[in-house]
Amino acid sequence: MNLEELKSKAADGALVGAFPNIPAEVYHSFTNYLSATQIGAWKRSERHYAALLAGDSPDSDALEAGRVLHVAVGEPDKFEDEVAIGPEVNRNTTIWKNFVAQNPGKICWKPSEVEEVMQVAANVHAHPEVGGWFRGALVEWSFFAVCPTTGHPLKCRPDLISPDFKRMADLKSTKSAHPDDFPTDAFYLNYHIKMAHYLDVIELVTGVRPEKAIFIAAEMKNPYEVVPFVPDADEEFTIDILEVGAREARIARAQISERLKEKAAAEARGEVFKWNGYVKGFAPLCLPRHIARLEAQMRGAAV
Repeated sequence: MNLEELKSKAADGALVGAFPNIPAEVYHSFTNYLSATQIGAWKRSERHYAALLAGDSPDSDALEAGRVLHVAVGEPDKFEDEVAIGPEVNRNTTIWKNFVAQNPGKICWKPSEVEEVMQVAANVHAHPEVGGWFRGALVEWSFFAVCPTTGHPLKCRPDLISPDFKRMADLKSTKSAHPDDFPTDAFYLNYHIKMAHYLDVIELVTGVRPEKAIFIAAEMKNPYEVVPFVPDADEEFTIDILEVGAREARIARAQISERLKEKAAAEARGEVFKWNGYVKGFAPLCLPRHIARLEAQMRGAAV
């Protein structure tokens, strides 16, 4: 099946299976397929989800940086095709704007930025635990399925997965890969929900649910620390983070499917459909819980 046939099937929501070599921009253009990124936006608010579908993501800079890192680590042979290395000048200058105009379709980065991402890539490959995962792995394969519950098309694109589909890794750039920091950031960024979505889609396509799925957290600044994280059960409550993620992913997929049906029905009636924001009306502004606890302790209250 050639690329045009893939696009045609995807437009009809009829593309199902696992495919190598689909360009990233083509994969991302299949917005009728529900992705982990869309679920992450949905978890913020319906309007963030709608903005993402409209191509107006507020996190476009972070997505661009993530794409450069993924190419540098997983597809170094494609780096020159996707990234143009420009002059070491301010991005607001005419020199930089002209350079961008001369490289349409490419991500334009400065030499110092490319040097940093290459050091990150080197550290990932040199890591004693996960460096070997990239040898012989399927990198940036695209998986397409249909949700058996909602009937909505689904997709995912793991950074790497083993040929037997039993091991998967998701590479994440982060400010801090420290074990005390990254888990909190990962939770609030809904990485566990996104990972569960990956596992669900891969299982629907291949019949195999990856037995070991990890996050590779990589710092983008010197010393470019790299730490692999294995989703696990909490020691005190023995609650598995991926079980929680799987539940939340199912809920999100059902909610999105229902709202899209409501949108289609409203538009069929000639009505303007409105996506919901964070909250309706006023939101309370309180002390963060840990600060409130300290305040209560200082007042001698029982906590």
